[in-house]
Amino acid sequence: MSVDLRYSTPAHNHNAIEPHATTAIWDGDRLTLHEATQGIDWVRRHLAHRFGVPVAGIRVLAPFVGGGFGGKGAVWAGTVLTALAARVTGRPVRMLLSRESVYRTVGGRTPSTQRVALGAEPDGRLTSLIHTSVTQTGSGAAARSR
Repeated sequence: MSVDLRYSTPAHNHNAIEPHATTAIWDGDRLTLHEATQGIDWVRRHLAHRFGVPVAGIRVLAPFVGGGFGGKGAVWAGTVLTALAARVTGRPVRMLLSRESVYRTVGGRTPSTQRVALGAEPDGRLTSLIHTSVTQTGSGAAARSR
């Protein structure tokens, strides 16, 4: 007995309940960031690397995340640009993405096509399995997964 099926998923946009917003404040080489994020430690490490400062010098405050739906797990361009603007100007900077801007600058779930094939004996014992998946991704995602 065998089964050989294909499945697909469409592209989806992340639509968090609260908007994507960042407030960045530099004090010398120390950065305080108010950010709605699902990954405080990832934001700290990413910004420390980008700005060449110790991770211990990055403080991320994220007391509330009102449902990120996966869209608050990465460090998007708006966060980096806000921190950069605050560093260049020497003043606190706040950035708030409009709903329309979120669609243009925040990633989402990409479409995928998958094949699942199973082979089994009459008693139900599994004898073969094939699972292939094709998913769109950019070079940045490949670099993060290494």
